[in-house]
Amino acid sequence: MPFPVLHIQRVHSGIYGWQISLGGHVLAQDDGLASIAECLKQALHDFSEETHAVEIRYRGIGLGTYPTQALQAAPSDFADRIVALFAEVMDNRI
Repeated sequence: MPFPVLHIQRVHSGIYGWQISLGGHVLAQDDGLASIAECLKQALHDFSEETHAVEIRYRGIGLGTYPTQALQAAPSDFADRIVALFAEVMDNRI
């Protein structure tokens, strides 16, 4: 069974949006949040215990699949990890 995908986009400097999709269908979305951590908090707030993991895509780049409970418990830590992984991927592109 595929995991839901959390797409996080930078809309403008300091403004972010998110979208949850599954199988190509958008389940929920919002724009205008002040941080990646806020996107994580809001997007994962209503996830059931049955959703064990979520794939994270930031600015179109896949950054891995993470346990939903871990993301919900420490959104600020994961926001920092997302930014660091994105920077690493972009630095390694040719």
